[in-house]
Amino acid sequence: MLRLACICLIVSSLSLPTRSGAADLVTLGDSYMTAVTDVLDRLQIAHEAAAIGPLLHRDPASVKVLFIAHDVASVAGFADWLRRFRATGGVLFTFYTPAPAVAQILGIELGEYVANNTGRYAAMGTAGAVAEAPDVMRQRSNNIHQARALADSVRVVANWLDAAGRDTGEAALLLSPAGVHMTHVLLGQDPAAATRLYAALLGHFLPDMWAPMVEGALLQARTVGGGEAALVAGAGTDKKTHTALADFRAALADAGVAAAAGHPGAALDFAAVARNAATVAYARSQKGREGELRAVWIHDSFGVADWGWDRSMKVLAEAGLNAIIPNMLDAGQASYPSAWLPPHPRVAAEGDQMAQLLAAAHRHGIEVHAWKVNYNLNTAPPEFVERMRREGRLQADADGHEMPWLCPSHPENRRLEAETMLEVVRNYDVDGIHFDYIRYPGSEGCYDDGCRIRFQAQTGHIVTDWPRDVLTGPLTEPFQKWRQEQITALVRDVAVRSRDIRAEVQISAAVFSQWDQSRYTVGQDWVLWAQEGYLDFVCPMNYIPNVQQFEATVRRQVDWIDGRIPLYSGIGAWQMSSVEEILAEVEATRRLGADGFVLFEYSADLATRVLPMLRAGLTKVPTHEAHSGPSVRLVVAGHATRDAGTGTPIYAVGQAVQVEAQLVSRAAVPQAGAMLSMEPVDGRGTVAELQDLRTGEAARQLGFAAGEPGDYRPVVHGRFSDEKGRKHDFTRRGPLVRVRSATQIDSLMNRFAPPPRMAEGAAVAVFAEAHGAGSIRLALSAHNRVSAFLVSRLTEQVLAQTDVLVIPQPLNRWVFDAQDRQRLRQWVADGGGLLVTHDMAGLRGALPIVPEVCARGTGFPQGAQWQVVPGHPAVAGIAAGLHPHSYYDHVTLEPGPQGHVLATGDEGEPVLVVGDFGAGRYAALGLIPGLGADDGEVPLVGAEGQLVTSLIDWLRHGD
Repeated sequence: MLRLACICLIVSSLSLPTRSGAADLVTLGDSYMTAVTDVLDRLQIAHEAAAIGPLLHRDPASVKVLFIAHDVASVAGFADWLRRFRATGGVLFTFYTPAPAVAQILGIELGEYVANNTGRYAAMGTAGAVAEAPDVMRQRSNNIHQARALADSVRVVANWLDAAGRDTGEAALLLSPAGVHMTHVLLGQDPAAATRLYAALLGHFLPDMWAPMVEGALLQARTVGGGEAALVAGAGTDKKTHTALADFRAALADAGVAAAAGHPGAALDFAAVARNAATVAYARSQKGREGELRAVWIHDSFGVADWGWDRSMKVLAEAGLNAIIPNMLDAGQASYPSAWLPPHPRVAAEGDQMAQLLAAAHRHGIEVHAWKVNYNLNTAPPEFVERMRREGRLQADADGHEMPWLCPSHPENRRLEAETMLEVVRNYDVDGIHFDYIRYPGSEGCYDDGCRIRFQAQTGHIVTDWPRDVLTGPLTEPFQKWRQEQITALVRDVAVRSRDIRAEVQISAAVFSQWDQSRYTVGQDWVLWAQEGYLDFVCPMNYIPNVQQFEATVRRQVDWIDGRIPLYSGIGAWQMSSVEEILAEVEATRRLGADGFVLFEYSADLATRVLPMLRAGLTKVPTHEAHSGPSVRLVVAGHATRDAGTGTPIYAVGQAVQVEAQLVSRAAVPQAGAMLSMEPVDGRGTVAELQDLRTGEAARQLGFAAGEPGDYRPVVHGRFSDEKGRKHDFTRRGPLVRVRSATQIDSLMNRFAPPPRMAEGAAVAVFAEAHGAGSIRLALSAHNRVSAFLVSRLTEQVLAQTDVLVIPQPLNRWVFDAQDRQRLRQWVADGGGLLVTHDMAGLRGALPIVPEVCARGTGFPQGAQWQVVPGHPAVAGIAAGLHPHSYYDHVTLEPGPQGHVLATGDEGEPVLVVGDFGAGRYAALGLIPGLGADDGEVPLVGAEGQLVTSLIDWLRHGD
């Protein structure tokens, strides 16, 4: 009773930090900052990400702690801002290679770069760092950048320890009156120790933070798996789960006692124990599933650390996983004897890694899908890259600068990529071959002379201004389609020829998560590859630590693939210190209709930290892969309405739906028999079934009518004989069938409908799938003479009911095609008013809609201020002088012959161009109102808010 009373006292006396408004802990830069933000999140400390431009316009006194990523470069004014920041008592946390101005303020000097991957830098001895720090923080770093103190007030407070725990004498942490410097980056390999270490460092400088940090850690423990009540409900009668729950409660109580006794570091340790116990209970409450891929990618083609392939495969099999995707061949070298690529330097001494892995994997029942890095030469031997350079086979960006990538349209490069993958199919008993980097590096590639010549020869288009004609000019869309075909051609070639060699080999690809964008930005049209049957399964790289965002992404991907092939979601486990969030993402793949998962990446850390938690529940029961067995043709038919936002078909409760199913033999699967069932995606049972489906027979139909809303899916369970006569189970799933009530369907249909026409005033539509759209709509809703509403599709009906249309930079810049742009041009010419922001003005794939007014975007400097050119009604009410904007950059614009520049940036560059077009008006704004520097929406305030309001008034033909 004493323990519980103490913890209740602590809980009631502490207040949690708020995340609303600007936080006084700020992270600057992105590189290797995930582990830092994970620590802050584990402590529930409010923090915000900032870009250097907006930071310089912020009062330094409003920031208490600044974490600076290792590669943040100094810009004009940064050193002065930092000095003012320090004068107000601000604290710096830096890593690896801070800019000279930052190092000077800390009182340190950088030394030599030292690389060592033998375990010399295996941990930090942090016992004497500051009060309440842990004794050791594990972190295996392969290199450091040495640093030394320049003043007596700076001291080394932690050294690196080697794998045996010996002190190397090399500095890991330096403590200064101005802050803390780490000689590497925080990797997050020891989350509990990292949390305690950084809490101790923060507490050293800001003692008042201890109480909320302890309570934040306790809150994190209490919310694992939905909280204690949910964990108890999921425990059932499992004794080990109830033991974990008892440990959880005891640790919470011990944390309260330690905090009350003035030992916050110990309280954090107990909070970590409680969180781990809750995670065990959560893991054990999860159930297995039949018929799914459970795989890992591994980047090191020589296995996990020094384990060897046999141990590596044994650990995977014991954890209930069934496949590995190893990086065995890059664009420039192979980890086995190859007739096409130079061998990795270690192959001569350590042997054929493909053969060794296959022997070990198949001995333990693990499938091997050989991973090929396509086109990217960043890890290729220098002499190989030099040969490609001499032969003119490298990419060039739009400015003609060489890029270390093979050009996909070069016929010899395509031949090299295909033959290296087919060589594996011919020579090794692999279960599959796996494309990676099957794309261009970005929208910046490839624009070399060879691409120009081949584009003209293959399409018949004549380019007069290269590369502008294909970047923002009249040939942009044909060039995009041509780029897509260069990538697709390799996938098609390998798929067709591989199946001629060995039909049982599976073809797969690791792809970008946002297909609707990546097919344009990098030429990767992976939905087409599924539709055409080039892939047997696809693995989107959904490296999204936020579980809600991860779920939203997987939901869209499931709809895109529509059950044509299995979809296995990639999970970025390496960047997630929270094991319970990894478990939640695995569970979400099942609940949302994916067919399995692939973890990136297989390491000793994943094996010891994550796999046991998976084995406790989610992968406890072994199963077969969802791509095994015969091909199954599943077609869903019935009257469906379309979701107004996504276009997804929706069926009504009680409505008859027909599922047509047919088993299709493959050479590797000569015979199969199965049962078709209609099942809720969450696995709650079967609503209809059809027995005795067999290969070689005509398609059969199953009808069902769902009695309640939910997501359903046709599933085929059966057995098949392989080409050697061996029997295997298989599970194949079809497209999701989304069933909703009449009320839900009405809501989906009407959520983007225009409101009733106002007697006076303007109807202003804001395109919903865009950055800042919600904030813009909210700000306009307060306008007396405006009726503002969100739209997701610019149909003729919507445009007919709209006076002014606002299209902020879309989440997908390629969402508007040539037909859409022509329709919008005509709508403006007929009297409409159109405002576009940021890239939508004509940059990075978003082509200009009215180039007569604004020809295009020309760049996006890191400036954070703007000013108006007075005298025009479109900028009425805005004071002269510079004003801040919410985002960290803006797009500079090139006015067309009918355009007028009404606002400029810091250096006088155009950022607002307006003009009449026919009977209507057009405004291109290089700012991105309503979006903050961390890509989150912020309220429209001040001059930026007034600018949007003034533009709307002018666009609706105000004076």
